[in-house]
Amino acid sequence: MNVYQQELRMMRNSCIAWSLVLVALGLMFMAIFPAFKEDIATSKALLEKFPEAVRAALGLNLSTFFTFLGFYTYTFSYILLAGAIQGMNIGLSMVSKEDSAKTTDFLLTKPVSRTRVFVAKLFAGLTILAITISVFTLAIVVFSHAFGSGNYSMKTLLLLNLAFLMVQVCFMAIGVLVSQLLRRVKSVVSISLGVVFAFFAVSLLGSIVKDEKFQYFTPFKFFDLMEIVKQGAYQTTSLVLVAVVVGVGFIVSYMLYVNRDVRAVA
Repeated sequence: MNVYQQELRMMRNSCIAWSLVLVALGLMFMAIFPAFKEDIATSKALLEKFPEAVRAALGLNLSTFFTFLGFYTYTFSYILLAGAIQGMNIGLSMVSKEDSAKTTDFLLTKPVSRTRVFVAKLFAGLTILAITISVFTLAIVVFSHAFGSGNYSMKTLLLLNLAFLMVQVCFMAIGVLVSQLLRRVKSVVSISLGVVFAFFAVSLLGSIVKDEKFQYFTPFKFFDLMEIVKQGAYQTTSLVLVAVVVGVGFIVSYMLYVNRDVRAVA
């Protein structure tokens, strides 16, 4: 029984759907970039009318906004919101979908250990996220040339999108942990939206008050996008935060999964 392949087949449609969502969001934002770049003086004057707190909350950095990567870092936060929901959905449903379908006991009667089942599901989820971000990255490269913004560092773009993937994996780890802590996940979508938007609200608050401590409380703040653009590298703190969240999330979830009792199907 190949659990990994089975999981990939089950998530195939959602992978296609989320890839299309991210590509559509990328297209929507990239399509309006030429309008801002065409008349920088007017656009800048218009954006400067926004209160500083509003610009901070929206992630508007006027010093870099009119460059492709600067504009991309602005749109990044909103596209990442969708990516985080995808990661959270995958994590929440990774194990709980078997409970909802009442197939957990059937699956575990197969000659496959719980460890192999968990690892196979884990790698299937990571594969889906990797496919999604690969499609999205290719689309952004195409859009950048289509809308006349091809002059940028490809390395920096890849670093930004790899950071995107790492944040998705963080939410996947949070999702699978939540699914193991709850006795039953009644609605994957409602829990995903609630958790992701709560972390996003914390991120917005951190941007408004400009307190670096908020970096430790939400995956949306793990990476300083402008520092990635300027330095072409990640900060060590960012990687440590990702490693802690992913490590704790997956390890604790695994321990709970292999030691839990399975309720018999009536």
